[in-house]
Amino acid sequence: MYNVVLTEDRIKKLDEMVSQDTESNEEIKALLTKFKTAPREIEVFGIKLKVIPTIPRNLRKEIAKFESMYNDIEATEEHTYRILSKICVDPPFNSPETWEYLDEKTGTVPEIMREIFNEAYNLEKKIKKFRGE
Repeated sequence: MYNVVLTEDRIKKLDEMVSQDTESNEEIKALLTKFKTAPREIEVFGIKLKVIPTIPRNLRKEIAKFESMYNDIEATEEHTYRILSKICVDPPFNSPETWEYLDEKTGTVPEIMREIFNEAYNLEKKIKKFRGE
């Protein structure tokens, strides 16, 4: 069994290697080009939002940081607003301040985030399929 621990330094080196290989590899360029598709339009609580079509690695890392801040509600809220502003592509939803305002006025931002993930990335379906349900 091959066991690798991906430290930040190793990830940085891997990213550099892939970048160098990408410049000279037409297949990788084609794959990257095809995956840079237009944002998806989803409807959440009657509002249409345009979201990025996939969650890139850097954003997955940001999302994973939620686990380390479960005891700090303020940090969790600020992080939620930043994540949502990176997922949504059109103004005013691509601004953390908009999400903070909505949270202040409605308190529904955590539920909106859950719905965005469910609608845009079929999270529930993927989990059920993985579990064999």
